[in-house]
Amino acid sequence: MIREPVDWLGSWYRYRSREELNGTPNSTANVSFDEFVAAYLSDNPPEFARVGSQAKFMSDKDGALGLSHLFRYDDMDGLVRFLQNRLNRQFTLGRANQSPKGETSLSPTLLAEYQKACAQDFEIYERLSPES
Repeated sequence: MIREPVDWLGSWYRYRSREELNGTPNSTANVSFDEFVAAYLSDNPPEFARVGSQAKFMSDKDGALGLSHLFRYDDMDGLVRFLQNRLNRQFTLGRANQSPKGETSLSPTLLAEYQKACAQDFEIYERLSPES
C-alpha cells in the first residue's frame, strides 16, 4: 500500500505527537507540521523527522519498484477484494494503529518543495488508480 505523500507525512507527524513520546527525540508535540516537513526535507533530519521514504521502501537498489501489486491507501476496499480473491476467503479488516487527530495543513511553498524533493513518491501514488 502507498499513502498519498502529504497524508503519509501527516500520519507520521500525528503519530509522533502522542503523549507517551513527549520529551523524547521522536516527539513532534512542540513542532508545527510545516516545521516537521522542513526538517524531513533537510540534509540531516532530527530524530522526529526521520521516517524514511515510501518510494525507497518499495524500490530495489536501482530504484525500480520491487512489487507486483500496489494499492493506494485510500483504496482499502480494492486491497481487500484483491486479497479475498487471491486467498479465496472472505474477511473484513479492522482499524488499528490510528494516529491522533491533528493539524496537517502545509504551506504552498513547502508543499512545492516537498513535491519536488520527493517526486518519486508523488509519481507512484498518482500513477495508481483505485483498484489497480
